[in-house]
Amino acid sequence: MATLRERIQNLTQDTSPMGAMSDTDREIAMNAMPSNPMQPLVDLGFEDEVNVILSNPSESEISMQAQQRIINAMGTGMDIDNFLMEVVKVAPDEPELDTGADGIMGLMSAE
Repeated sequence: MATLRERIQNLTQDTSPMGAMSDTDREIAMNAMPSNPMQPLVDLGFEDEVNVILSNPSESEISMQAQQRIINAMGTGMDIDNFLMEVVKVAPDEPELDTGADGIMGLMSAE
C-alpha cells in the first residue's frame, strides 16, 4: 500500500492531455498550483485522520469519526462545508483497507 504522502501526490498529479511533462515543468506546475486540500491537515498533525478519510468511503462510520475529530479540533475557523465537499472528492467509493478491529486499531495507532 502506498504511503500517505504518495497517495496525496497521486491525487495532485497532472493528467492533462498535453503529454508528459519534464521534471522541471512538473515542479514548476506543482509549486504554482495549490496542493491537495488534505495536505494542510497532514501538516497540522491530522495524518491519521486523513489516512482514514483517504482509505474509507466518506459516509463510513470510521471516516465520519475522523472528519468529526478534525472539525472539533479546528473549530469555527474552518470552512466545514468546503472540507466535507473535499472529503467526498478524495474518499474512495469502497474501503481500501481491512476495517476489521485490527485494521482500525492499526490506522489509529500508525505514525
